[in-house]
Parts: sequence; structure tokens; C-alpha cells
Amino acid sequence: MSSNIDYSGQARAVLQFDVTGWAPSRVTGLLAFANTSAAAAIGATGEGAGLETVDPELVEPSGWEQDTLLAAYAELRNNRSWPQVNVIEQAAKNGGYISRQDTYRAAGFNPAERSLKGLTRPVNRVVTKLQDAGRVPADVEDLLQPVYDDSISGYQRASGFRIPSDVCAWIRGE
Repeated sequence: MSSNIDYSGQARAVLQFDVTGWAPSRVTGLLAFANTSAAAAIGATGEGAGLETVDPELVEPSGWEQDTLLAAYAELRNNRSWPQVNVIEQAAKNGGYISRQDTYRAAGFNPAERSLKGLTRPVNRVVTKLQDAGRVPADVEDLLQPVYDDSISGYQRASGFRIPSDVCAWIRGE
């Protein structure tokens, strides 16, 4: 970590991570954590956190292209999978990650009445359909990925969900 004074005269701290060789999903997870932490800091202090967008060229491609993402979106909408579309879009707004609590809100689910088990099923069906049609590669990164705590072995609920970083950038228009 380094710190310095920016041009406005305010103290500034910068964190840098070498992500060489990291899987795209791990990079996305780190970016999501940084964005979530910055959002919490903004809410607590009322000040901007100064996060910069990430150039998708710097992250390994996930196997998605803009046209296949649009095809997946169209299929999800045709299947009336609005909760999944809303979760993906909210994850993009958050920088690629959406917490469990925010997933319930975005999906319009009541946590007392419904679990998140099976949330990714409609998305996975659409991805499989696109793979079978040869529109996306067999090893394409999951469009909506559950996030689990690696330090816990055995059954656990997803702590949130993430989307590939290049998908996030396209949805955000970056």
C-alpha cells in the first residue's frame, strides 16, 4: 500500500495487487470486493472512493461476446427469468458482484419465503442452449456464478453472486 497527496491536497491511499496468473473469476471477485468496500466507505463518509474502471482488455476473456450476451438476455427475458436478469444487472452496477442480501432485493424475493437455491438454473439452461447451438464455447465462464467462502468446507449458502468482468464492463457500457 502506498499513500500520497493528490492534486486536490487530500490524503490518498492506493492499494495495488499483482493478479498475474489469476483466474478471471478471482480477479472479478477482488474487484467486486473493492467496489463493495468502497460503496460502504462512501455510504459511511459521504465522500467518493475514487475507484477507477478496469479495462476489460487487462482481464482474460470469459468466452462471452457482446452478441452472445444479448442472445442470452433475450432468451432469459423470453423465459420470463426477470429475477435472474435483475440480479445480473445489479451485479454489473456493483462492479461484478452482488451480495446475498442484495440478491434477494434485486430478484424480488422474500428471504423468509424463498431460498436462493436454483437461482442460477435458468441462466445455466440458456448457456447450455447457446453452447449446443455453437454460439459460445464449451468452456465459457458461467454468466451468473455463486460465491462461497473458501474457508468453509461442506454445505454453505452462497454469500453472493458474480458475473465475468468483461460481461460486467459491457453491461455498464465500458
